[in-house]
Amino acid sequence: MESTYPTYVRYGAAQVGVVGKDILLEQGADGLYEPLDLRIAQCRLMTAVLRHRIVPQGKLRVATKFVNIARDYYADKGLQVELIKLYGAMELAPLMNLADEIVDIVDTGNTLRANGMEPLETIAHISSRLIVNKAAMRSHHDQITGLIKRLESVVEGDQLVPKVKLLRSTDTNFDAELAALTESQGALDRAVIDAADAIIAQIRKEGDAALLSLTNRFDQRAVESVGLLNVKRDEWAAAKARLPSQDYQQLELAAERIRWFHEHQKQSSWSITDSLGNRVGQRVLPLDSVGVYVPGGKASYPSSVLMNTLPAKVAGVQRIVMVTPAPNGVMNDWVLAAAELAGVDELWTIGGAQAVAALAYGTESIRAVDKIVGPGNAYVAAAKRAVFGRVGIDMIAGPSEVLIITDGSVNPDWIAMDMFAQCEHDEMAQAIVICDQTEYFEALQSSIERLLPNMARASIIEQSLSNRSAFILTCDLSESARISNRLAPEHLELAVSDATDLLEQIKHAGAIFLGAQSTEAVGDYCAGPNHVLPTSGTAKFSSPLGVYDFEKRSSVIDLSAQGATALGHCASLLAEAEGLGAHAESARYRILKTQPD
Repeated sequence: MESTYPTYVRYGAAQVGVVGKDILLEQGADGLYEPLDLRIAQCRLMTAVLRHRIVPQGKLRVATKFVNIARDYYADKGLQVELIKLYGAMELAPLMNLADEIVDIVDTGNTLRANGMEPLETIAHISSRLIVNKAAMRSHHDQITGLIKRLESVVEGDQLVPKVKLLRSTDTNFDAELAALTESQGALDRAVIDAADAIIAQIRKEGDAALLSLTNRFDQRAVESVGLLNVKRDEWAAAKARLPSQDYQQLELAAERIRWFHEHQKQSSWSITDSLGNRVGQRVLPLDSVGVYVPGGKASYPSSVLMNTLPAKVAGVQRIVMVTPAPNGVMNDWVLAAAELAGVDELWTIGGAQAVAALAYGTESIRAVDKIVGPGNAYVAAAKRAVFGRVGIDMIAGPSEVLIITDGSVNPDWIAMDMFAQCEHDEMAQAIVICDQTEYFEALQSSIERLLPNMARASIIEQSLSNRSAFILTCDLSESARISNRLAPEHLELAVSDATDLLEQIKHAGAIFLGAQSTEAVGDYCAGPNHVLPTSGTAKFSSPLGVYDFEKRSSVIDLSAQGATALGHCASLLAEAEGLGAHAESARYRILKTQPD
């Protein structure tokens, strides 16, 4: 059995071996070197739940054969679980009511879905690893080092880099293939929705007490009051001081450009007067308060702070409340510095569905806001969807995506790196390149194969390229534009010699990057336009986040006596036609006299 291989190598029965990363994580790697990821049998160790499960109230029952990994994973999340060690078809455990959740190896997820289950969270990326006995590494150093180098050359070779699938617009099944490729992957799992709903109900019922309990549980905190979750201004300033001055200057440059762009989106109140002296118009005012959700912990997302906060500041929002989780109390200096630079008014170290609920309904310590914006995980997205109507939200975003139209004039290395920049977000990200030249795709594939092994997140990029990305061969640029309009991508790069001319044929896209120099990566951070964009084809009816999302408009109607008389006849007639007599009389009263009897 593979599970015994580490033991053989550890105790010298063999000098080297190949074993799955899951086995190493479960058993430990004492006495072993792990010098090489062979990138074979790549999959994920994940949690999974029934699609329509009932959220348990007590301990979570988890079935798995990876009890050590599962114990550490749930302990890190602050969850109390009962681990049930099982072997075989793990997906049957929830169906037989033996467990609420499972931890198992997942490849495509099709087996889980066939049994009414959905993958939930990735614990670790798994692949085959070369292992070496530490003593043998010393006694047979040259031979083992030579083996490692030979295997490295194989790992970096063509056969381990995915061949990006090619679709041809002239194929009879092209429409079906394109639909399957771009099918929305942003649907929320029922179990996630139920969990978010339960958390929202708990916050509404218990307020601060629930917020404190959930934060301590999920973020591994031991805070005694909600007040201690508020980050004071001197901590913001200290974080700014810890950043190297040249780094902070670049953060200032990004903020300056974002503010400059969004200043041009401001709208003004206006009015017009007709010949009867009636004045009508529109009054534009900022929202009173906004909540900004920023993913937190050791991760650094200062761009999310700037992109979500500065448009609200430009609009004139008086109270901007930022929430960000701080697992184990850890905050990121970049995020704190960005919060001060952007003009955040309050900063709370809370996250997840509980943070969204606190912003929407308020607690004893946190006043509710009028709108919530910002990215988050599936639980945050589910909570935002649930509170919509109580507050406004920006959007429910799906996996990130880029579509690149090229005429073959751009260095294929540049396009390959643009694809990587999108694919490294996660395995569900998507990169599609459209061109009318078969030879260019061959060159692009070569660039991918040469450059990919050097990427730090190569494993994630590989999965995105293999499962969610494609080359599309078209007849000409006009057809490429039509396909782009059909997909309405989040990001669209027009990497062609005359991008301005091709732009005239584009109708739907979240952000459009013109020419070879305009990379989406710069747009993500500091070009100026917002990087919060509609995904999954919603650019057909949605727009990027902007100042207008933090403004509201009221119609203003000021009728003269002459105008009330003239328009009263029209209004009363239409009201009668609709059977609304009081409406008709209200209009007639103004025809006859200033006030009714």
